[in-house]
Amino acid sequence: LGYNEPGELCVRGPNIGYLNNKEATNAAIDGDGFFHTGDIVVFDPELESTLLSHPAVLDAAVIPYFSEKELTEYPTACVVLKAKYEKTLKMAKEIQKFVDDSVSPHKKLRGGVLFIDSIPKSESGKILRRILKDKLKKDSRDWFEKWLVGFTDGAGSFVVKSVGSHLTLSFEITQSARNLRILHYIRREIGCGKIYSHADESTLRIINNKHLKGLVLPIFNQYPLLTSKYYDYVKFKKALEMLNDSPANTSTILEILKNSTSDADTISSAWNLTTYPFKSADDVKLVMSKPWLVGFVEAKASFLLNMESCPEGDRYKHAFHVRQKGNKIVLEGVRSILHIATKVLYHEKENIYEITTTNSRAIDNISHFFNYTFKGMKSLEFRIWARSINYKGNLNKLAKSARILAKIQAKFSYNKPF
Repeated sequence: LGYNEPGELCVRGPNIGYLNNKEATNAAIDGDGFFHTGDIVVFDPELESTLLSHPAVLDAAVIPYFSEKELTEYPTACVVLKAKYEKTLKMAKEIQKFVDDSVSPHKKLRGGVLFIDSIPKSESGKILRRILKDKLKKDSRDWFEKWLVGFTDGAGSFVVKSVGSHLTLSFEITQSARNLRILHYIRREIGCGKIYSHADESTLRIINNKHLKGLVLPIFNQYPLLTSKYYDYVKFKKALEMLNDSPANTSTILEILKNSTSDADTISSAWNLTTYPFKSADDVKLVMSKPWLVGFVEAKASFLLNMESCPEGDRYKHAFHVRQKGNKIVLEGVRSILHIATKVLYHEKENIYEITTTNSRAIDNISHFFNYTFKGMKSLEFRIWARSINYKGNLNKLAKSARILAKIQAKFSYNKPF
């Protein structure tokens, strides 16, 4: 609908329906889950008019956008910025506050502001909201799939196991039992799998071969793993294909897989798209996307606030730390994108590479890069860490933040393999 054009009011929610009358409810609700009230209303242009009055906004549309956290839809502004303005979190918050300060409380942009390149419109100039919503949904799905690949590079595994004459394949992600939220998120997005909990850890496991072939493999075919797990995936995929072709030929499959082993230093073929050593972050971005990096850091990295004793008195330092077995190229990529000057260290005995930075400029870059990106309990750790950056000079607040961080990291840590 265009502005002020009449249309039917439709509502959607878990509490919408006829009491104890499933047939009537099903008859009244359409395929998208909306109840048609029969009431005629007009589309209010106030939010978009207010957005367009902001000096940085070239074009805008407001749509309902689904919140993973709240499991409901919120009014969300899709904004095209004028050429001289940058798509930053600060700008998004400025525009959101500008609108929220101008409208009634129930009209506030509780879904925030999303920056896009253009608003889809019809020949007559009407905003094509369904197309816009579908595009954002696709973008959200692409983000999830890239994020999942990064998280898998950090904490996932492709398991091929033989029990007697039976061969079992599974895709698994293990986390602290207190971080169940992220496993439920992954299962919901993929659409399959079971979660098993034992002692202090929980594992999402997908073992159904049809689900593996139809739901898991397409993700990792589209977005390749960047660590040596890429070759674990190649073997896993080969085993699944052979198992589908010849279910009884377990010994032959295992023998073929045994002859195609790789070690932790084997570099994923995904890196063939760029040159190494990297000349700039742009070289890395040809291979390593932001969603991948968010997923990898959520699985592997730590945000630290450490106390140091010195002659002038105790002081606190913020630090970012990540380590990886083999695959130095991966941490060099992380270092480049996050603008970390600290060199990648190598522990030869364990074949472990690691980055630790306390540089204030790097810490500031990192705090902005990962803002509002994490899905599990890492989001709590990160928020406390990032907020405490503003407490510089306030020892009491820094000490309190350090204690809270230490407790969280002790609770939610999981000694996962590298």
